[in-house]
Amino acid sequence: MSTTQCDIIVLLDSSGSMGSMGSEPMEAMNSFVNDQKLSNQDGTFSLWTFDTDVTMVIDDKPLKDIQPYTEFIPKGMTAIHDAIGKAITTKLTKKNKNNVICLIVTDGNENSSREYSGADIKRLISKMEDIYKWKFIYIGANQDVVVAGNALGIRNGFCSPFNQKAGDLLRVTRQASAGVSAYRSGSEPLHLNVSRAESCPNHHPLDSLPPPVTRQSHRVPQLVRQSTPV
Repeated sequence: MSTTQCDIIVLLDSSGSMGSMGSEPMEAMNSFVNDQKLSNQDGTFSLWTFDTDVTMVIDDKPLKDIQPYTEFIPKGMTAIHDAIGKAITTKLTKKNKNNVICLIVTDGNENSSREYSGADIKRLISKMEDIYKWKFIYIGANQDVVVAGNALGIRNGFCSPFNQKAGDLLRVTRQASAGVSAYRSGSEPLHLNVSRAESCPNHHPLDSLPPPVTRQSHRVPQLVRQSTPV
């Protein structure tokens, strides 16, 4: 059975509220990469982090050469529109623009983008899906992920919720990774086994912070939480 050639982009929220999860976001991202290496080492990998600003951490490097990510320092707010816009427009400058899987992980809603609006992102995502056959996966907490994902133009079946209790982001990321691995192995269409009922129906409003989570922090500095919404 032939494999499906896919490049991968991960957009990882690094806003201040993600600090409540300690090293788990970093561990979840590394677990996803390791799973994809095991299923199919073809293609490239890009990693972007976003808080008030957007940072390109890994730029379209061969997936087989990607080393563990160790520099996760949460701070600031949530510029998710700018992150998606910059990741897409940067990939459009590369040799391969087709059949990309873009995984977005966030614990909150947009609140600080300066370059792209929600309407801009919805148009971009539609273009990438229709013309270049991209697939977008949205993993979110403290929100109805279907509503949040749809607002960006991401389809219901590709919006997966997580709670900020210890281990849940890692669980949901592994669940998404299994679907991506099956797709990249050529065995089945991309499918995520998710339930909207898990999507934090009592999500926090923008003027509140996610509930505190007790975790051991590995290589992640202790943060002083600010009252600024993220």
